[in-house]
Amino acid sequence: MCLKCDDCGKLFTSVAMAQFHSGKAGHENFSESPDVPQELTAEEKATRLVELKGKLAEKRKTEEEEQRQAARRIELERRKAGQMAAEAKQELKEREMLKAADQLRKDREDEKIIRARIRAEMEEEKQRKRLQQESKGQVAVEAKPVVIESLHSTVGSDKARLHIKLPNGFSLKQSFDADQRLGNVLDAIIKEHPDLSMSSTSSFMVPFPRTVFELRNNEGKTLDELGLVPSATLIFEP
Repeated sequence: MCLKCDDCGKLFTSVAMAQFHSGKAGHENFSESPDVPQELTAEEKATRLVELKGKLAEKRKTEEEEQRQAARRIELERRKAGQMAAEAKQELKEREMLKAADQLRKDREDEKIIRARIRAEMEEEKQRKRLQQESKGQVAVEAKPVVIESLHSTVGSDKARLHIKLPNGFSLKQSFDADQRLGNVLDAIIKEHPDLSMSSTSSFMVPFPRTVFELRNNEGKTLDELGLVPSATLIFEP
């Protein structure tokens, strides 16, 4: 007796073979049959073996192609993600550069206004002295030094609002207590930009009127003592 698959009509000489067929083909209907499966000749067996090998090779080829396609999709997605990350980084860098350039232009405009005001005050002082000399009929004497009010007056303020320009193109705006020291300003810069290089000759410079504070001589002085209250623009020179 044999087992017959009622779904496709194939005959099996053992339960194990019928179970294997059921798991592979998904057929579930079997019955006993008096028929005996016809024995294959050597030539038919060889032909069947070639067919099976061909199907197996085709299956492997299909699986390899699917794997190549999947790997290609993954690589394309990886490259796309890397390109997007690079573009985002470049866009951020460009925005920072534009921001720094805008701030630099604004600072230059502020410096021009300050210079113009100082020149006007000096010219006004010269005119006053000349009028005094003419009214008294006296010859010109040595001009009295012009006293210009400090741009960083500390009267009525206990804070120093500092705009610090860095050599890497970035800038830092921060408020400090007037009794804090120049070394505290350096600590704030290092906290925001730990990779910034420094040396034993590092210093801060006030653009106008030009004043240089070397760290090794002024690190322990307060911002009030250095005339940086209530506000000032500093350029850090490493």
